[in-house]
Amino acid sequence: MTQLRYKVLMQDEDGYTLARMSSPSFAALSLQGPLSAARRLKHAALADRRLHQELPEHVLAPWSLQSSPDNGVCSVLFAYRRLSCLQDFLLHADDKAQYAAGRRCGFVLQLVHRQMLPARQKAAQWQEQVKAELTAYFSSPLRFAGDRLTLRSLQERLNFLLKGRTVFTLGTLRAATLLLSSDGKIVLHPLVKALPAPSARDFAPLCAQDGVRYPCFAAGVVDGYLGKRDPTAFWLELAVYCAYYATAGLCAKLTRAQQRIYAQGSGMTLSHLEQLLRTAERQSLNLRTEFADFTYPIPLWYQQARVNAARRIVLAQGL
Repeated sequence: MTQLRYKVLMQDEDGYTLARMSSPSFAALSLQGPLSAARRLKHAALADRRLHQELPEHVLAPWSLQSSPDNGVCSVLFAYRRLSCLQDFLLHADDKAQYAAGRRCGFVLQLVHRQMLPARQKAAQWQEQVKAELTAYFSSPLRFAGDRLTLRSLQERLNFLLKGRTVFTLGTLRAATLLLSSDGKIVLHPLVKALPAPSARDFAPLCAQDGVRYPCFAAGVVDGYLGKRDPTAFWLELAVYCAYYATAGLCAKLTRAQQRIYAQGSGMTLSHLEQLLRTAERQSLNLRTEFADFTYPIPLWYQQARVNAARRIVLAQGL
């Protein structure tokens, strides 16, 4: 009997695992989640298949959806590609290389937002979700300390966010969940968190996590995405969305995680929830600090001297 080798490439905060499966006669990539996520994985596979037709270099090609009740897991198989985690590259790359990788990522994201256009009723669903999460946040025991100025800024500008253009967003745009092919192409994580929302949804996790740790990469993503367009509306939308994400958005994620603890077959433990809580508190603080409690629309990391230096070098060399 041929032994099947299994190597984990990455695992996200919701417990989805992307792994490489191989034997002498077979190789594939597998995205696994609990049986309770079967419907979401099915929708993700359909979205990946559609987007792969338009962007084959940057999107994995799904093969099949499989359920294993005995093991309590559901998985999607994808065509095999030699991939590594983008974050592993960033850990050893200099500022110039990080910024250049970010620009490539921004180009890909711009293509995704152009290719996949959501239906109008889906946009309305997102608006109602935001309103419900904000209402729930005010009475939640998971509120973040020092949120007063953020909430004030959010309340003053919420209508601007809700009335903005809606696109098909990935929800997983950050270094820890992006992949790099053997020829240097940015490859997207399977679309388990894709939703119609303002484009800023794809930049909020980037701001909350990578803006502090990898500012040159995060700035490159923004610049690659914007190109030569006027950035004024982009920065305002991003600031308002990040104010929502730093409060009600992160709180809603914690609430859903708490609910999954009690769901049969969720694979989540109380210690996992405690870890998510610490991470959410850190991300909320990062966002409020970088946007100066949302009194300024451009995050501090975007304007760092090292970012400006990397930007000048990359643009001058045409990388």
